[in-house]
Amino acid sequence: MTRATPARGAAAQGLPRDVRGKRALILASARALFIQSYERTTMDAIAERATVSKATLYAHFAGKEDLFVALVEDEVEALRQASTATGGRADFSVEDRLMRFGTQLLELTLKSDNLALLRVLIGAGQRFPALTQRVVDSVRAPIRSAVVQLLEQAVAAGELVCDDRRFAADFFMRIINGGIRIDCLLDERLRPTPAQIHEHVGLCVQAFGLLLQARNGGPAGTTGPPR
Repeated sequence: MTRATPARGAAAQGLPRDVRGKRALILASARALFIQSYERTTMDAIAERATVSKATLYAHFAGKEDLFVALVEDEVEALRQASTATGGRADFSVEDRLMRFGTQLLELTLKSDNLALLRVLIGAGQRFPALTQRVVDSVRAPIRSAVVQLLEQAVAAGELVCDDRRFAADFFMRIINGGIRIDCLLDERLRPTPAQIHEHVGLCVQAFGLLLQARNGGPAGTTGPPR
């Protein structure tokens, strides 16, 4: 039997309200079970926890791998939408936009549930390599695209010079998450305060501006220290 293709990200927003409600309930139930163990979680257990029939569950998702990926995609879609709204603000400087995006990205990364899911993914990665690849693709591509779009808007406005937006986006993503994510994966008591997050992102934006200066041959039209 061919199962329905699951609705993803922004497409899910167009579903009827009652269908969106069931989808949200299924995802919340799956999240709670996945945090305990991906390998031991079954579609039966998810259906039971969500109090939906298996037919309803499979009408939304083809399997638990799709469910896990959907959890990730929904989080990233929320970040992408916030980035699009910020990127369109003409009253924000490029430094302000990078600060806002970097802060939103780090806060998303450091959410307790997301850290827990990442630990599960790391533990299950060798046994489920296809899942790992799908999650990486679901996270990296849309976030990179959001940063590239932000940079393209800044270049078009004459705020900075950046010939290789893809390289710059990858660099920005890596320095934002950096060692902070590793620290929190090992011990959530190391989670930074909002003030520490602001300071870290500010330093990343400064480093990002210095990278652009070095790659583009001079300070003209590049980012400066965040305000």
